[in-house]
Amino acid sequence: MVEALVRRLQRTGRDQYILTIPKHLVQILRWQEHQLLSFGFEKGRLSVETTEQEQQLAQHLARKLQCTPKQQFTLTIPKHLVQILHWQNKDEIQFDFEKNKITLTQLNGLKGGGTHE
Repeated sequence: MVEALVRRLQRTGRDQYILTIPKHLVQILRWQEHQLLSFGFEKGRLSVETTEQEQQLAQHLARKLQCTPKQQFTLTIPKHLVQILHWQNKDEIQFDFEKNKITLTQLNGLKGGGTHE
């Protein structure tokens, strides 16, 4: 079951970082397409939860949940957060959830700082 909660960070041609969020997590949390999600730090991990505060979007601390034509949910991770966390393209990111939020952890970092492409 752990594999179902791990996704690879993807860097786009526009130098943005995208994560595909497991559909069952979106359903459990009752998140919807275009819902505003905010980012924060909790115990060294990146947390993601819903917010109604549009000013966070202006401060680059929130993004809207997107849904692809294939019904996959994606979230753009702010580039400055990726840099702060030392995440890289194709890093494996683990999803954990509780109540109304998810936390994201870099698996590569847990293995003693594996090599990056």
